[in-house]
Amino acid sequence: ARIGRIPAGAGTEEYDASGLIVAPGFVDLHTHYDAQLHWDPWCTSGSWHGVTTVVMGNCGFGFAPLKPSDRERSMLSMTRTEQISLEAMRLAGGDFFCGLTFPVGDSACTLVIGGWGGMVVGISCIDNADASENETTTSRDFRSDRWYKIRLRVTPKKLEAWIDDEKAVDFETEGRRLDLRFGEIKHSLPLGIAAYETRAALRDITLRILPPEE
Repeated sequence: ARIGRIPAGAGTEEYDASGLIVAPGFVDLHTHYDAQLHWDPWCTSGSWHGVTTVVMGNCGFGFAPLKPSDRERSMLSMTRTEQISLEAMRLAGGDFFCGLTFPVGDSACTLVIGGWGGMVVGISCIDNADASENETTTSRDFRSDRWYKIRLRVTPKKLEAWIDDEKAVDFETEGRRLDLRFGEIKHSLPLGIAAYETRAALRDITLRILPPEE
């Protein structure tokens, strides 16, 4: 490789990059992808911004390099209780207006609000069954142009969700396989909110790491 002008026809493969910037990918020397790689192998949003190489294990929070005797204690740092709250409104359309995707251990899943014709609430996916066909599935009437308060709590062994302070999901995760539905929902990883064939509004989004007593 060299800087300068390269004669036309000198390369084995050639691409027209007229008007574009040709540059190597960025190398990110300080990342926290050690755990995230398990549910987000694309390292978003780093790869979305031109990062092609990441260096891990050098930030003081990574899981490698690590002595075998310290492995169990180190993994305890990932055992925590998270709570996400927000308000969501369906403005137009007839499908889910809040698809909240979130990590659970080394995987991820989605809390669906108003899916499958606009009424289904549940978790996608549990043991390969999506939110319309597993034990978290419920149905309720959601009106357009109305704000709904949504709260999700994720613990090492349980998922809970509330809509307007009414519990909608109470699911024990131990021994169950959690994963995402196939398709575009993967773009919500590692944590994101989406709508499907629906125009939605969101506000007051908060994420809290809760102490054990809560």
